[in-house]
Amino acid sequence: MSKLKSVSIHQLERYPVYLKYLNNLNQDGVRNVFSWMLSEELGISEEQVRKDFQAISTISGQTKRGRVVIQLIDDIETFLGYRDTTNAILIGAGHLGQAFLNYDGFSDLGLNILAAFDIDEKLIGKTIIKKLFFL
Repeated sequence: MSKLKSVSIHQLERYPVYLKYLNNLNQDGVRNVFSWMLSEELGISEEQVRKDFQAISTISGQTKRGRVVIQLIDDIETFLGYRDTTNAILIGAGHLGQAFLNYDGFSDLGLNILAAFDIDEKLIGKTIIKKLFFL
């Protein structure tokens, strides 16, 4: 990671948008993507798209070939830390807390919720989707 350039908060906000678009392209079977494609679809200048990818990509884009979609997905997910796993606990196991516990998508984002804590006596000791609640 030491080879990566520093990025702005605006770039950090754009990477998940790029990732969603690239995942859709990948699901549609698109193998290569060009800056102009993302520019038109997402309303971001081509120059900005290129600069954003240059900051995090492990491989440069190629004239007339663009960039490999799956490689860009990997680069963005790695940069955003989706490849790392962070263990967490949840404070509050009410309706919203239980929704978080039941959401499987967090593991795809590198978040592993180990347990939840709540002061509601009805929830203490209750297991929801293999998650144990404590006081």
